[in-house]
Amino acid sequence: MLQNPIIQLILMLLGAYTALHTAEKYKPADTILLALAAVFVIVLWLSRYSRDKLANLHKTPGVGALIDLVLQVSGEPPMGGAVSQPAVRPQPAAYAAAQQPAARPAATPAVAPAAPPPPKPQPTEAEKLLLKYDGDFATAGREIRRRIIGHDDVIRAVIDQIRRSVQLRINSPNASTTSPLGVFIFAGRRGLGKRSLAIEIGSRMFKGGGLALVDVSDPNVHAGLIVAEALANPYTTFILDKFEAANERMQNDLLSIVSGAPVSDPKTGVRVSFRNTLFFLLIQGTADRIPAPSRQAGGTGQTMVVNTLADDLHIDKRLAWSIHGVYPFLLPPLMQQAEIIAALMENSCRKYNLQLGHVDASVLAREVEMATQAGGFELAPPRIEKLLNGRILEAVNAQRPSVAVTASAMETHV
Repeated sequence: MLQNPIIQLILMLLGAYTALHTAEKYKPADTILLALAAVFVIVLWLSRYSRDKLANLHKTPGVGALIDLVLQVSGEPPMGGAVSQPAVRPQPAAYAAAQQPAARPAATPAVAPAAPPPPKPQPTEAEKLLLKYDGDFATAGREIRRRIIGHDDVIRAVIDQIRRSVQLRINSPNASTTSPLGVFIFAGRRGLGKRSLAIEIGSRMFKGGGLALVDVSDPNVHAGLIVAEALANPYTTFILDKFEAANERMQNDLLSIVSGAPVSDPKTGVRVSFRNTLFFLLIQGTADRIPAPSRQAGGTGQTMVVNTLADDLHIDKRLAWSIHGVYPFLLPPLMQQAEIIAALMENSCRKYNLQLGHVDASVLAREVEMATQAGGFELAPPRIEKLLNGRILEAVNAQRPSVAVTASAMETHV
């Protein structure tokens, strides 16, 4: 605080005032003392705050000696006979800090790029499975039987076989098997629900699972396509259509997959696992010689079935023995055929947000007869679409909520 020039000036004036007040008693000493005090104040001020001006005065004859005397008495640095730089006086910390040039901001250190977030943990096989417990499979079976009419025994047998395979995997987590969960043959004429049943089962098995329909009668189709599909999605259900036309190479490659032999992608060389896949081999043709499924004897291990597949359909016996089940698809009883026809009519109406109303029994009987003659329902959907087209148009134009199917209205379309 005492280093402040203003404070110093005040203190010197107070000191001078006190001295003069005392010297008034001894005239003319007061006048002489006042003059000396003025000289001291001026020299000290210039010495501290304007050294260059004091240096110029120091050059004046007679004045320089007086300045040297004052500087000597006051303890100030001598002039040295030359113009010198102002003495650096200690300053208060706040004052000195204010006189310093503004500090440059510190350089911001380079920020390293943020590390990528850790990858999300992949779901386990158990987490991907939608069907695990007995109740899951029972519910799935009931739902499928409502959608696929006339093949209840096949549905029960296939669902039961898949349930056993899944629960065996869950209860044996250290097992290293790489074979598929299930490989099944559906044999029968077209239009009996083989493909529909395979899709219904496959779509219920895995969360995020895929469905791959492969026509093996196409000469450009080979097992490498199946391997690539499994590499892209290990939870895929493969539906191999027209398997009766599969060549020897395709059957040998499929045998390797079914038996759990090491399989690699031919393009990348990556090992591919089929342990979470399903295979449905669809055979188009008569299934009269294939026995109906039995809960006591599964589809695998029946010598008669294997011989039938080998003799009639030219399927490799080694592959036939590796199949989990072989199931015939036959025309269901007449009443169930009528249910299927009614369901197809209902689907046609639902496309236009309409409901199926009354259906004459004679109309159902005629369509059942057509399906029986064809040996299946392959031609039924387009035929029913054509039959109902006029009735649906009338209902839409009249804004009626339902469509009635009567024999008189259908006569013009027969």
